[in-house]
Amino acid sequence: MKNFFLERQLRRIEREVSNDLLMILEVGPQYYSNQELYELIDELQMQESRSKRLQRHFFLFLVLIPAWVCGYFLANAFGWGPGAQVFFYLIPASFLTFLSGNLYCRYRYRNCRHANLIRSIIQQELERRRKDASIS
Repeated sequence: MKNFFLERQLRRIEREVSNDLLMILEVGPQYYSNQELYELIDELQMQESRSKRLQRHFFLFLVLIPAWVCGYFLANAFGWGPGAQVFFYLIPASFLTFLSGNLYCRYRYRNCRHANLIRSIIQQELERRRKDASIS
């Protein structure tokens, strides 16, 4: 059992260390080459676009809740009990799908929370290197 927890901690540490974008926040961009920094900016933009697209899709589940409520009331008004039950169960299902999707995006795309800071750090480092190169 002790070995299991050690292995889990080691996998977590390896996963965090392999994330170059978060490493920029930890140690700074000075240890990366220019090409790597440009690649990191591209990777950050791709992750941001994926995250925004996923969040938009999960937000649609939240927007559908009033439609399910209306469907529930209409089904009850017309005396269609099974349809009312379906609409009733779709309300919490949509909400739970929205919550789980947001948690997934938050965990999977952690870098997007710090995207502006990471981008500005990388751009400042590239600008500093450009100035240093023009001086020498």
